Amino acid sequence: MTEKNYFLNIYNTMTGEFELVQVTKEVFQTYRRTKWHIEDSTERFYKHETQMSSLIGGENDGYERFHSGSAPAEGL
Repeated sequence: MTEKNYFLNIYNTMTGEFELVQVTKEVFQTYRRTKWHIEDSTERFYKHETQMSSLIGGENDGYERFHSGSAPAEGL
């Protein structure tokens, strides 16, 4: 049985180019899991959180003000 080779396309900061690097199965699997976890976390974050850039607007491109309760706050 032949051994499977694992490669990652890595950005070399010294040369400014991408390179194919052969890695172990464990490194390859950890890289893939980490990448999936980051993508999943980012997707969930943007789905459930309001970004500050979404709040810009209103008077003088200021941030929206949110008030709790039914009466407006004095002095705002």
